[in-house]
Amino acid sequence: AWYTTHEDHQAEHEGIAAQMDELHKRKIDLADEIFVVNFNSYIGDSTRSEILYAKKLGKPIRYLEPI
Repeated sequence: AWYTTHEDHQAEHEGIAAQMDELHKRKIDLADEIFVVNFNSYIGDSTRSEILYAKKLGKPIRYLEPI
């Protein structure tokens, strides 16, 4: 996950990267759809993982910028 590969991320500093990944998955479980903020077409590893998770659940996915 992005949190574990970028040491400057706050979750990594606080040692909660795995918990943040799980929290985001639970939010996806509850969501009606997913909105990806892919500013300048950037999608990080963690977000990419969350998109795949949402796709497996059949959640609609919208993007800020076309992909």
